Amino acid sequence: MFRFNPNSVTFLIKNVYSNINQNLKPMTKVKTEVRPLNVIAQEIVKDWNKVYFGAQPYLAAMLTLNGIDEHYYQDTTKSIVLYFLANAKTWRGDTARRIKKELNAMCK
Repeated sequence: MFRFNPNSVTFLIKNVYSNINQNLKPMTKVKTEVRPLNVIAQEIVKDWNKVYFGAQPYLAAMLTLNGIDEHYYQDTTKSIVLYFLANAKTWRGDTARRIKKELNAMCK
């Protein structure tokens, strides 16, 4: 018959845990700062000379918002950003790629 010994189980758990920790590489935490949405929208306005008409209302809404957890009337900020990205296909360049990547990261 098997007898349960709490000390042996604790010893086993500690040894397995220490072996796992020895094999793992230390992870460095990268602190990323999220810019306010209206600051991002101002940069878009400066860079995109002729804004596509489908993206204009979403860009105007983004100019009034700060974070991704807010609402613009009945819409969530996340939906506004995603609709903007869907209508910003004609905006190209290094700045466009960087900002689109930043907006996509905010929506995840």
